[in-house]
Amino acid sequence: MKHEKLRPNAVRVMGRNYIVCYEEDALLGTENLGICNNHQCIIVIKEGQHPVEEADTLLHEIFHAVWYCMSISDGGAAEEQVVRRMSSGMLSVFMDNPNLLKYFQSIQNPPHLEL
Repeated sequence: MKHEKLRPNAVRVMGRNYIVCYEEDALLGTENLGICNNHQCIIVIKEGQHPVEEADTLLHEIFHAVWYCMSISDGGAAEEQVVRRMSSGMLSVFMDNPNLLKYFQSIQNPPHLEL
């Protein structure tokens, strides 16, 4: 699959290099599709997800990393402050990881079914 060739094994988030691993359920438990360990700079993604779900999970875990790196929860930030920090953080992630956008673009969702 094209997306598997492009899926990242590392992502730079706000100057920190996060390792990205794709693992079976053993590390994640039954409920989790991904985990972000900010203290060790590791993102673990559940192996075997549909490509769209895998990309969504990776982006979700990157948001956790940005949230942590930008200290968004400190001081009870209001919505506009959160949106501003997340947009700045994600812009930094995309600028530092140009292949990440190629990975997201490689995901092929099946065409919409006509009902």
